[in-house]
Amino acid sequence: MTRLAALALMLATGCGATPPEPSPSPTPAASRLPGMMPNAPVASPSEPAASASMLPHLVMPGTAPNQPGGQYGWTATATGKVAGMHNVELGGETQLIFAVLGDCFPSARGAEPSAMTVAGVDSLYLEPYANDEDMHFGGIATGATTAAYAIPIEDRTLCVYLSWDPETPPDKVESAREVVESIHGQPYRQQGGIRINFLLERGWDTG
Repeated sequence: MTRLAALALMLATGCGATPPEPSPSPTPAASRLPGMMPNAPVASPSEPAASASMLPHLVMPGTAPNQPGGQYGWTATATGKVAGMHNVELGGETQLIFAVLGDCFPSARGAEPSAMTVAGVDSLYLEPYANDEDMHFGGIATGATTAAYAIPIEDRTLCVYLSWDPETPPDKVESAREVVESIHGQPYRQQGGIRINFLLERGWDTG
């Protein structure tokens, strides 16, 4: 038998032939994102989406005057927690107090809060709100005005108290209102805790 005939017979019978390995399918472009290994498994569309992650753990501005602007935050681990900061201008001061309380308007003295969308959430708002010492960060001037907010965060409520004295420039009051509007929040663990992130301009501090 000629060599050509023998080769033809081997191919026909499969003797000594090894089927080729299937080549790997190309990795979809969506899985080749920075930081991913090549050919990383891609989730099936039928798989449930991952739950949203917690907000970043950010802190309040520092105690030294004139802190830089940027993203800040506060985490209350339980009901009853309070934190405050202020922005001092020549002849004026603006304060913001964050609290986790059972009632955001304990000193309303008969005034009824109104419905208002705050930070994209259906909330309650009251201005002016009675000035209680426990809702002040420091020595704000006599005659200050306080606006109080009750912002639902799922099954919990964030209370925000914005105060300014008569000499505070109107643009600084408006800037403080924008801080409230920048709030993103979510429940934090047990006992009614809340975590929030917010954006500040330069000048706020906790000192």
